[in-house]
Amino acid sequence: MTLTGWRIRDQANCLPRDGRRPRRELQIASGRRVDKGIASKYAYHRWRPITAITATDQGNPNTTTDPTWVPLANTANDPSYPGAHAEFSQAAATVLENFFGTDAFTFSLSNPSVNITRTFTSFSQATNEASESRIFAGQHFQYDQNAGQAQGSRVAASVLGNAFQRLGHHGRDRSDR
Repeated sequence: MTLTGWRIRDQANCLPRDGRRPRRELQIASGRRVDKGIASKYAYHRWRPITAITATDQGNPNTTTDPTWVPLANTANDPSYPGAHAEFSQAAATVLENFFGTDAFTFSLSNPSVNITRTFTSFSQATNEASESRIFAGQHFQYDQNAGQAQGSRVAASVLGNAFQRLGHHGRDRSDR
């Protein structure tokens, strides 16, 4: 479980009521992140810690297996690389930083099911914690999360640079639809 509880609705709650554009940018970045992330996971097809640690034949004589090891949290049944939570969190943080004009933004996110509230002083702090939580839970390797954050930045940059551009001769902004 990610303590930060990143979800689009959580992030959108810090936007002003008239913040339709950043909400749409968050939604588009989220959708594109899913497309890119799934494609990357199955292109690279990297194993997760649960498989790497418990595998009896790792192909490396310098490693020792531990067939009794289990992660602290349930592990998804898809390849590990790139880390999806890292990618999603970074894409959202980049969009929000662009909207607010700064990474420095104090906010709190709560998870009532475990009675935890986390307070952050920047979007990058929350994104880094979301990434690290997946490593600490035994669900990902560090390189999964690094790649996920890098891809999330690229997805957000693409959305911010290309979404809602004026349409040719109609003179209407796509956000008017």
